[in-house]
Amino acid sequence: MVRAKSKRRMVHVAISPFSPKPHTPFAREKMESVDVLLERSMFIKKSLRYLKNVKVSYRDPQITMLETVMARGDRRVGDLIYRAWSKGARFDGWDECFSIDRWLEAAKELQIDLCTYLDEIEYNQDVPWNSISTGISESFLFKEKVKAYNEQATADCRIDSCSGCGMCNSNVKNSFQVPDEIDMLPPEYIKPAHDNSGTNHFYRLTYKKGDGLRYLGHMDMVALFHRAFAIAGIPLTYSQGFNPHPRISFGPPLPLGVSGDNEYFDIVTTRALQSDVFTINNLLPEQIKVFAINSIPDKTPSINSTVSGGHYYFEPTFDIEPDELTRKISDCLALEVLNIDIVKDGTTKTRNIRSGILKLYSDENGIGFNAVLAMGAGRTCKPLELISVLFPEKSISDFKVIRRNCLLQNV
Repeated sequence: MVRAKSKRRMVHVAISPFSPKPHTPFAREKMESVDVLLERSMFIKKSLRYLKNVKVSYRDPQITMLETVMARGDRRVGDLIYRAWSKGARFDGWDECFSIDRWLEAAKELQIDLCTYLDEIEYNQDVPWNSISTGISESFLFKEKVKAYNEQATADCRIDSCSGCGMCNSNVKNSFQVPDEIDMLPPEYIKPAHDNSGTNHFYRLTYKKGDGLRYLGHMDMVALFHRAFAIAGIPLTYSQGFNPHPRISFGPPLPLGVSGDNEYFDIVTTRALQSDVFTINNLLPEQIKVFAINSIPDKTPSINSTVSGGHYYFEPTFDIEPDELTRKISDCLALEVLNIDIVKDGTTKTRNIRSGILKLYSDENGIGFNAVLAMGAGRTCKPLELISVLFPEKSISDFKVIRRNCLLQNV
């Protein structure tokens, strides 16, 4: 498929390991071990490494393994989840927060063999989800599995004969209704979705994202601003093309679990703005507030192209003596090489983050510490990477992290 198309076209392939789920035809099937899945993903990656226009993404098999344990597990899984939570497991659906070690330690302490939840289950063997009825019979699911192995499809019972799944009875019948034709308005009556007429005006806004929304993802926050501008009636300029978007350009996204005191984004409007832009604060969550607006010239370099670093403040949520914190910082600064292992797409790479730590010093009261970390092209250091070096046993959820400011050049 790739060779048949233009080499300039990108092909994105997402691969996710199979996870057997209850009340499905493959609920009793075996899930492959994590080692085998990693080996297969590496084989696929090596097979496609010469195709520069193919990008392959892999779902972490360890996360899939835990999903299978929770989906097919018995009552002991509840104790497992609580024990892992007690060890610091939080938001494990995100790669930056996930740690399989917590779950393995919890399972070992509870004497739970996770592999038993991944094995194949015999058809006549009792399973934890037997007490839950979805209406679909077990015999129908078994027949569907056999048909799947024989590459046979089951027809849609809304337009074909009944497949005998067990959902319908004498009082409930499935039906399929073709919707009536809808008269469409002639093109001359359709109002353009966006009016870009008028002179463009360019602005850079500064906003704050509070601690209460530190786990709000960047794309969700962008959607909040899009809706707020639309409801407030602020006339944003839209991009051209088949799928136009408002011309809003944000600075570097805040890492998940990090709040921000001075964050930036640029907008383009069809009329001049004054203080009326602050009306969007009434339409935003209380923890997000726009507090500054500055007019900027056209062709001003984007925020991301001029940012060189970020000033972060870290406050531990656990007890630590000021002298110990000072010692950890001094030991870190004394090193010329700070290597960390980064696992991506099943491959482990080592990267030196020492050059990305521009400044590192403790707070005056000894409670927390400050760090100026490089961002942009070349040398970088992320807040989570710094935490992994200073406190290997901790995660970002063990700290209150604030980005005080982004360091911009040539602005």
